[in-house]
Amino acid sequence: MPNLKLDATLRKEYDAVADILYTEGLVVDANPFVVKSTGTNTFDVTWSGKNSTSNILFDEEKSGIELLEPIRSERQYTFLCYDKSIIQAEYKIDNDIVVKGRLLFLKLQNKVWSHDEISEYADDPNKLDDMLNEELGLPIMIRIDFDPQNHVDCHHPKAHCVFSNVKDCRIPMKSVLSLGQFVDFIFRQFYHVKLPKFDMVKFNETITQAESKMIHINW
Repeated sequence: MPNLKLDATLRKEYDAVADILYTEGLVVDANPFVVKSTGTNTFDVTWSGKNSTSNILFDEEKSGIELLEPIRSERQYTFLCYDKSIIQAEYKIDNDIVVKGRLLFLKLQNKVWSHDEISEYADDPNKLDDMLNEELGLPIMIRIDFDPQNHVDCHHPKAHCVFSNVKDCRIPMKSVLSLGQFVDFIFRQFYHVKLPKFDMVKFNETITQAESKMIHINW
């Protein structure tokens, strides 16, 4: 069997992840990966219906709820989790190689509710929104960027992790993550849920020798 093109491989992984998350009751809405041609052998792989609203996530002056509300109302996400947190994933591909990528998880508070606790509000979505918005806690925002074009050794790693939208927070990473790796990480670490096994896409390492001597994310 011939190898799938990268865009098809990413879409296949999305389908597997979405099936697991829906089956486990961990998401309530999703926008599938779509592939948009941007030139000769270049493509954007992102969620269907993407618009400029998602740019608000780079606004360092806004609060968690100010960031999250327009994203949810405009459905600017890959997955909407059962507690109304969101996951985004998108990539740029050039000649079957990822040349840019971004994955993001945004949760309004650090409290974790079980699926059963949230399901009590199934018949009253407005009441659920009120409860989630009023619950005090620390927002959680994790962004993983892959931007080799702007690489500066040890200052702007090709693959890096950003916490809480801090402008110059760029923790080096071994490589960019696939959607499957990112989702597995989010639910394992923040929801204490171990997902069933599935085939994950894995990318080549891009960390430099100097960056590997810094505190970095490796797996």
